[in-house]
Amino acid sequence: MQDVNLGRPPSPAPMSEDPTGADWIRWANARSIGHVEFREVTLEIGASIRSRVLRLRTLRLLKDNVSYSVFCVMDPWPLANINYSVVERRGCLEPFDIELYLPYVRGTRHVIPPRRRQETLLGSDFSYVDFRVWLWDEAHDYATVSSDAATVRVRGLCNAQAGLVRHGTAPFDVLLDRISGVVLGVDYWSADAAHIVREYRADDVALIDGVLVPRRMIMRDRERDHVTTVRLHRAWYDRPIVPAVFQSSFRSRTRDYLAQL
Repeated sequence: MQDVNLGRPPSPAPMSEDPTGADWIRWANARSIGHVEFREVTLEIGASIRSRVLRLRTLRLLKDNVSYSVFCVMDPWPLANINYSVVERRGCLEPFDIELYLPYVRGTRHVIPPRRRQETLLGSDFSYVDFRVWLWDEAHDYATVSSDAATVRVRGLCNAQAGLVRHGTAPFDVLLDRISGVVLGVDYWSADAAHIVREYRADDVALIDGVLVPRRMIMRDRERDHVTTVRLHRAWYDRPIVPAVFQSSFRSRTRDYLAQL
């Protein structure tokens, strides 16, 4: 991991004196995340001797309120160049366009329909939507549950198009850093709000090129007693890239291009 400046970047715009839960979500979505983001991570699936480790590189381009992202498996070799691209709009359920590329034989591209966006990736506990850039604002109601000097906990509930989100109509709690707006965790509750079924946590937050980014992200499936950990090894922001990497015609060359970054 490269050296980082552990100071804080400028915070999002000041909040009102009595913010609502929805205000906190929109405030978090407005924080600075850079126009271009490159990350090299490991995806550690499981926590036993039979756990698997994949190395991925990701690239994101932000244009106004739309994000273009690509995620690519670099290693191990049998899975190399499996990659997918995502287009999403800030705070919105739609669009969330996913195109999956499988490099076997001549290579095939698959458009993932909306109902499958909550499927988990490569046997991990993360789904396509778990790696989204922003929190959902559209079709969700939010209320502040608790707040202190360091964090804010906001309760969310999908009020429409619940088939497009993994939690459906079940409630979830978003834990935000009160100063920066970084998402530190999400608790996904059962439909009756009796117990937590999935738990996301992000920590070891560092400032890299003016952007705060967690260096460890953990998704725990309590019902399956299974965990997946994403560890950040390298990242940079706002350097020149080839925008064509986000196009469908580029999918077969994704790994080769990202290997140069």
